[in-house]
Amino acid sequence: MTGVLLLLGLVALGPIVPDPALTPGVVRPLSRAEICTTQWGHDRRHVTESMKREVARRYGLTRADIKPRGHGPCCEVDHLVPRELGGDDKVPNLWPQAWVDAAVKDQRENQLHRAVCRGTVRLATAQQQMRHWHATRP
Repeated sequence: MTGVLLLLGLVALGPIVPDPALTPGVVRPLSRAEICTTQWGHDRRHVTESMKREVARRYGLTRADIKPRGHGPCCEVDHLVPRELGGDDKVPNLWPQAWVDAAVKDQRENQLHRAVCRGTVRLATAQQQMRHWHATRP
């Protein structure tokens, strides 16, 4: 019953969008070559449990609200600027992403990563687009 109430509360609040004051989207100083040669997903993420609790607190949620994709009514901790575009594993780059938005954002991340590696989009431009991806989602 609690999960149903939480889900109803989140639906009433509307979609969770990154708050630029809480999640400005910080990046690491990586070169295009580093971005394009790292095997993202095979490297180590540095997001700790305490960081996840802090993200939840900043957005008015509890850590129990945020679970792996598909395992609850809310969201997961996600990088606003994705790691594959140089996004940092720091709280100012993390936010509670609603699962309904995850697949769309993942596609955009992959498109931009390919474009950066092809040289058709500058890395800084791709990072900026990801900071505002939610404004253009379908």
